[in-house]
Amino acid sequence: KQWYQRRVRGCCGTLLQSNNLLMLYFMLLVLLVFGQIGCGIWAYFIRQKISSDLQTGLDNAVVEYNNTKSNPEMTRVKEAVDSLQTMFQCCGSNGRADYTGNPPRSCCPITEDDLAHCAPDL
Repeated sequence: KQWYQRRVRGCCGTLLQSNNLLMLYFMLLVLLVFGQIGCGIWAYFIRQKISSDLQTGLDNAVVEYNNTKSNPEMTRVKEAVDSLQTMFQCCGSNGRADYTGNPPRSCCPITEDDLAHCAPDL
């Protein structure tokens, strides 16, 4: 809703040739740009924490994935991990060793020969 209001202010300022509305629109855009630059700088300085939090989250997701066989209610975790592994063509957080037994099919290449070493779909 806010982006719409900013556009309307910009258009109204232009149509009405109102310097005040145009200045308000310009100031909002400058504030938005500085906010984005500030967020980028902040993310740069905490990149190690972001990286470790992502690693911890993925480790926990893989542990939960291993528990989906005993708890069928965890299918969302299974679907999310399978989707990530397929999208990024990776396997687990630290490789195939993260999984108990055979790794899931989402870890394996698409060829049928390689699927023989993977777990069947649940």
